[in-house]
Amino acid sequence: MNSGISKHLLKKRNRIQILRVVRDYAPISRVDISEMLGLTRAAVTILVNEMIDHGILREVGEAVVPEDAKTQKGRRKILLRINETFKFAAGVYLDETGISIGLTTLYLNVMEKQWIPYDTPPTIDEVVSIVEHAFHAMLQNSCLTQDQLLGVGVGIMPTVFAQMGCQMTDDGTHTFPELTQKLSACLGVPVYVEHAVWRFAQAGLYDKCHSIHPIRQLFLCQDEQAHYIAVQTYKSDCIIRPIDALCIAPNGRELAGYPDGSIQAELSDIAVRERVAPLFSQQQTPALWEALGGTLERATLASLLTASQTDTVLMPLARELMEKLTVLLHNLYTLCCPETICLFRMQFTPENLAQIKEAAIEHVGVALADALAVSTLLPQHYFLCGCVGVIHHEFFETGGFAS
Repeated sequence: MNSGISKHLLKKRNRIQILRVVRDYAPISRVDISEMLGLTRAAVTILVNEMIDHGILREVGEAVVPEDAKTQKGRRKILLRINETFKFAAGVYLDETGISIGLTTLYLNVMEKQWIPYDTPPTIDEVVSIVEHAFHAMLQNSCLTQDQLLGVGVGIMPTVFAQMGCQMTDDGTHTFPELTQKLSACLGVPVYVEHAVWRFAQAGLYDKCHSIHPIRQLFLCQDEQAHYIAVQTYKSDCIIRPIDALCIAPNGRELAGYPDGSIQAELSDIAVRERVAPLFSQQQTPALWEALGGTLERATLASLLTASQTDTVLMPLARELMEKLTVLLHNLYTLCCPETICLFRMQFTPENLAQIKEAAIEHVGVALADALAVSTLLPQHYFLCGCVGVIHHEFFETGGFAS
């Protein structure tokens, strides 16, 4: 009985490996791919040429020879990149405030986008109707047909899991069978509906919309219900955990269902509003009052930090909360050893980030401060998490030859 891998599966695995190397290190030559993967040059050449013939990869010129290099014999290395317009990806993002829908190339360069806000999250059937209409309009506007599309990726935030029929598998994966089935039926392309935080983390979208380089990133995300962390690289599975029960201030504020001094009790939006309430007035906190339009329910840690620069009465509270945030970030940094900690959906401005880094240097050190970054993504681009998902499933996991 032959238990070895078949030639077909071996070829597919090698194509997948080649695609990942080109994604991570492009522009790169056939010779360098061969050395990195431990495959023969002949095998890499055959596979690469096949992928070029199908439009998956493209040659982008010769490698530059350094001026101080010895005279090179033979042909110069021909460099390769993924052909970003080989196929296209549609993405959808859904949370408690709106739907983001868009269309991108394989390098996540945006071709079409739309942000649809709402006061109340729609039903599954309403989501399907919205996506179907936008999907066909975007294809038409971009002069594309369905066969040029890899599929549709959908990222769902936990705040709307219940409305979208979320189910949990035995291994902890979140699935959305009804939404997936209905979207697949009406769109006629592969559809993947997944946890949005997972895909945001995998995409490395803390820096720029098309950044997909492999790093070890800790993604700290906040929504109306909780804080979540996701640790992700392209070389490992993503781990997503709610962390609101973590203690950051022993013997701190009490909150039913949580230990004293938990993240939820100390740093959640509700906790911040409770601390700000006794100070909040047009006379005492004019900057915060103006920023919030006089409505305390809009207060967040980010708005508090910004206003504390001019509202002196807020400065002690801002310093206290920044110290607790620094404790949280330091604990996560120590436990997870990330290269970068991305703060996502926490509304921090570049000025807020500078405040947090200053606190990190004061209480912990420069290493943590250097690792901190704030996501620059606007809600209009949140659909990119869905594009990342479908590109992962239908391109990188198939070696470019999706079924």
